[in-house]
Amino acid sequence: MSTSFGFDAEVESEVNPEGSYIGPGIQENIKVIEIKYLTPEEAGSSDAGAIQLVLENSDGKALNHRYYDPTKGPYADDKNVAKFNKVMKNLATKYMGPDYVFPPTDSFQSFAEQYCTTLTPKLGDVLLRVKVVLNTNNYSKLPGYAPDR
Repeated sequence: MSTSFGFDAEVESEVNPEGSYIGPGIQENIKVIEIKYLTPEEAGSSDAGAIQLVLENSDGKALNHRYYDPTKGPYADDKNVAKFNKVMKNLATKYMGPDYVFPPTDSFQSFAEQYCTTLTPKLGDVLLRVKVVLNTNNYSKLPGYAPDR
C-alpha cells in the first residue's frame, strides 16, 4: 500500500470562511448575545440539561455552544465538574467583575437557571477574545471541558 500526504488547489477545505458561522482561530470582539438553560429535552439529551451560549462577531457571524451537566453522561467525574466551574467563573467575572462569587446550588438545573438569569442583563456590554476550534464534524465550537456528546 502506498500512502501519500499533501494537497493542492483541487482539495477542498472543510472550513468555509464565507459561511454564517465564526471560523476557527483566536477571535476578537466577540459578544455573547444569548445565554440560556436548556432542559434535557431541549438539549437533545436523555439525562442532561445544558447552558447554551450564542456568540456573535462584528460581521454578524454566530457560534452556538453548549455546556452540558458535567455530572451526567460518559465523562462525568470530579475533574470535569472542576473544569466546568472554572469555565463558568471565567465567563461570569468578565461581566460581573473579578471578585464575583456564585453561591453553591444543589443541582445543575438550579445553577444554570440562576447563572443565566444573572448574566443575561449584562450581555452585549463586554467584548471577548475567544478561541474557536472545530469539532469532529468540522463545526465551529469553543474548547470544552469534556469531549463532545
